[in-house]
Amino acid sequence: MARPRAPMFELESLEGKQLLSTMHVTHHTAPQPPALVLDGDLKNPTGNIVYNSGMSQSAEKFSGRVKGMGVVTGSVLNFDPYTTPLNDPKIVLTNSKGSVTLGIDQNDIISQTDTVTKTVTKLHYTVESGTGAYAGASGAGVFTETQVENGWGAFKVDLKLHTTHSR
Repeated sequence: MARPRAPMFELESLEGKQLLSTMHVTHHTAPQPPALVLDGDLKNPTGNIVYNSGMSQSAEKFSGRVKGMGVVTGSVLNFDPYTTPLNDPKIVLTNSKGSVTLGIDQNDIISQTDTVTKTVTKLHYTVESGTGAYAGASGAGVFTETQVENGWGAFKVDLKLHTTHSR
């Protein structure tokens, strides 16, 4: 009596295949956006003040160029009376790819010099959030505001951003 033959197993060649255990870790994680460096200069302010329920909000608009984003418009938002943390000043940098919101804590003043015609204030900033191409951005740096009086009571304002830490 003939015994039935056991089925033959077929082996597939491993040539050209890669085992998961040998794959680099970057193949297993979502791509991270590049580090955001925000070194740059913003100038030519225009501003307005909005009053709402005993509180005023000033919004100064600037334009300039920032490394990591290119040409941007910047808005500096301040509140009076100042109550932390809800009304911490903010800087919002925007271009066609998205925006980045920087938080400034008035308690983090690095230095401030004040002459009769010139005031220079340096503060720490942190990246609070980002949209579009800058979603997930993080970092910190120094925000320097220089105000120079022009003799007519108006000020020329120059803002500089310098990144000290980026993701």
